[in-house]
Amino acid sequence: MSANARSTASIRRLSSTRRTVLKSAAIGAAGMTTPLLADPAAAGPASSLAGPLQTRRSDQTTKRGGFSAARLERLNAVMADHVERGGAPGLVTVVSRGGETHVDAIGMMAVDGTEPMQRDTIFRIASVTKPITAAAAMILVEECVLRLDDPVDPLLPELADRQVLRTLESPLDDTVPAKRSITLRDLLTFRLGYGMVFAPPGTYPIQQAMEASGVFPDVAAAGVMPTLPPDKVMEG
Repeated sequence: MSANARSTASIRRLSSTRRTVLKSAAIGAAGMTTPLLADPAAAGPASSLAGPLQTRRSDQTTKRGGFSAARLERLNAVMADHVERGGAPGLVTVVSRGGETHVDAIGMMAVDGTEPMQRDTIFRIASVTKPITAAAAMILVEECVLRLDDPVDPLLPELADRQVLRTLESPLDDTVPAKRSITLRDLLTFRLGYGMVFAPPGTYPIQQAMEASGVFPDVAAAGVMPTLPPDKVMEG
């Protein structure tokens, strides 16, 4: 094998490894959050853990291809301990390697709940969607499907040809055309120009308009957090 061929093979192996790590990290992050929606589904046989915890392993591979049985047991024990200590009412862990998958569903779907956690329980993961989406986007960048500094206009036409405030202090009718398009790099680094204004409520006209329209109410002043049904939270 030539030096160039060996180099190309090494790069491909590294690329595959990085994609596997990113995907596993994203799945693990999703499984570590508290569930929002208790929607029980059929699961495989359950085996008892210490106390009231249950773990279902219907998806565990029988060959354990590349998995260490001792380390899988250690993972289960550590995650079960989080539940026993009240860190979460329940959780799901997923480990995938070489096309084989190990899944554990531990604990209950809700605090003081009676419905066991399932492998397909829906979780509210809120801002954890950001690293998951970023990991997926960077995989596409690595595969040359996307470019960090290309405009996102073809993918998100609603962000094209924007009118923006002249300054943050400007009234809402003082707008000018944006100087350039939003890029993927802007989206991943929170520079797209949308979202929360980190200033005391009512400091800028845009904040006042957002409060008046209910887009971003002053929840601190109201003393309550907004409540949304699960499907609306996930749409957000």
